[in-house]
Amino acid sequence: MIETNNFIFLLILSQLLFFSGFLIFNYQIVNRYNVTNEKFYKLFFSFVLLLILLSSLIGYSYFFFQVNHLYIYGILIFFTLYGLFYLLKFLLKNFKKFKIKYFYSEYSILIYLLFFLLCISPPTDIDSIDYHLGAPVAWYEYKSFYPREDWLHYRLAGLGEHINIIGVYLKTFNFGQLIQFFSLTLVGMFGYKHIENSANKKYFILSVLSCPLLLFLISTQKYHLTAASIIFCSIIFILHKSKLSNLDIICVVSSLIFAVGTKFSYIIPCGLIWFYLAY
Repeated sequence: MIETNNFIFLLILSQLLFFSGFLIFNYQIVNRYNVTNEKFYKLFFSFVLLLILLSSLIGYSYFFFQVNHLYIYGILIFFTLYGLFYLLKFLLKNFKKFKIKYFYSEYSILIYLLFFLLCISPPTDIDSIDYHLGAPVAWYEYKSFYPREDWLHYRLAGLGEHINIIGVYLKTFNFGQLIQFFSLTLVGMFGYKHIENSANKKYFILSVLSCPLLLFLISTQKYHLTAASIIFCSIIFILHKSKLSNLDIICVVSSLIFAVGTKFSYIIPCGLIWFYLAY
């Protein structure tokens, strides 16, 4: 059963720190193995690695074992403290020279801020309340993947629902929305980097942020926006790399596999990219 919590703002802060800590941890892995030299690409692959590791961790734990919740809470606390440490270290080191340079339009900053407030709000769409959160809540209560023959939409749960269970543990129930917001941020950053004309950079970001559908996608636990951003960033990465290494191809293919794992209908655009990489 989904319940509200009087410490919701503190829990949302913990959720942000956990996400930041886990993202920084994966960024360090990507940086160590020299996946790519560009910071934007490193951030993108770090985000995808976060999604893959988190969904795999939850998926294998709940499939093979009767999960002890203390085990998951231990991981959450570790990466929350990890994120707090590195964010404080970053702010103390770079506070005086910190500038917002990627979304230079004040209107873009305002819209991103409004979308961020929307992403930390409670989910209200029927699909999120039904199975995008309902399935993780059922797994949490039974401490394992529990078959439900009487629940039709329960069978549609995929990799996204594995990640949504983090919101169940933290009692925020909107962790998936935070993933959607970061996905939108990645799209803006990739577009800003690869568009040369400064005026076009501004118009690209504003055109992306002005899409009315984002009001729904940012506030839902569905991973449509995340999958779409993975496909978009993968295409940009492929087109702007003069030569793809075997590691590059593995990273792109793995990213697209996760996109398909969130919703099978993405097999069509992802399949076209796979065929392109194969030939």
